[in-house]
Amino acid sequence: MPVSLGSILSNARSALSSAQTAIGVTSDNIANATTPGYSRKRAELTPAHPLTMPEGQFGTGVRIADVSRLRDALLDGSFRDASAEDAASRARAQALGQLESLFGEPSETGLGATLDAFYNAWSDLAGNPTNASARLVIRERGHQVAARFQQLAAGMQRLASDTEVRLRTDVDRVNDLARRIGELNVDIVAAESGGRSAGALRDERDRLIDELSTLGPIEVIPRGTSSVAVAFGSTTIVDGATVNTVEVTASAGSFAIRTSRGALVELGGRGTIGAGLAILNEDLPAARNALDTLAREIARTVNDAHATGMGPAGVQ
Repeated sequence: MPVSLGSILSNARSALSSAQTAIGVTSDNIANATTPGYSRKRAELTPAHPLTMPEGQFGTGVRIADVSRLRDALLDGSFRDASAEDAASRARAQALGQLESLFGEPSETGLGATLDAFYNAWSDLAGNPTNASARLVIRERGHQVAARFQQLAAGMQRLASDTEVRLRTDVDRVNDLARRIGELNVDIVAAESGGRSAGALRDERDRLIDELSTLGPIEVIPRGTSSVAVAFGSTTIVDGATVNTVEVTASAGSFAIRTSRGALVELGGRGTIGAGLAILNEDLPAARNALDTLAREIARTVNDAHATGMGPAGVQ
């Protein structure tokens, strides 16, 4: 079969059209080089359906088979694991930094300096037990110590309240992200089952999953070719269109994350939510206990000294 001028022009037209589409994809990649969540695309070329004749098959040019996303699931998983660890470290370091600033050590107004002034006043009185002014100084220094302990306790309570507010805000965000990911699962399945590209929808879903990984550890499980399930810590919160919400619970001063059905969500201290739980359940209680222990020890020491000391008249 002789090659006609029409078939030559048709092949050339398909080549130009495919090249134009490929250039458009490349242009889109360049334009979105710094766009958060954008996945680089590639136009996949394939021979057009051949024309079958008695003499054999004859090519009819080229066509775009698909516009694929260049995304590595293994790298995505590693990035999300690192995001959970990094977010937790930053959140916990910030809270511990605020706790350190609260104590203000070392400084002239810190607890250490206040206690030094208190004990020095006792030493001065021991050297001159009948001095009324020295006794007044001790009382004043004692009031300062008590006030400092009260300030520290109030400051830790404010820090706990702020941390709880952030924790509840983060959990609300988890539920918002889960709902949107579920909606995107539905949209992507509908688009791709109808033969349409869903690259932008997939980018949006991956961007939301990336954000979710800063709140806690996640695992993404493919469901077919278009949908995914997402585990948040120990619990699956998205599976196709199904969403399982989570909430903050508190019992006897201990905070936890549970599903709406009451199942405990284990986060292992990762993500900002895992860090918030560690701050509320571990870091702040440990600091409070240490402060309470110190206050009790000071009270015991002062009471013992007072019980064995002498009054202004030299009477015990």
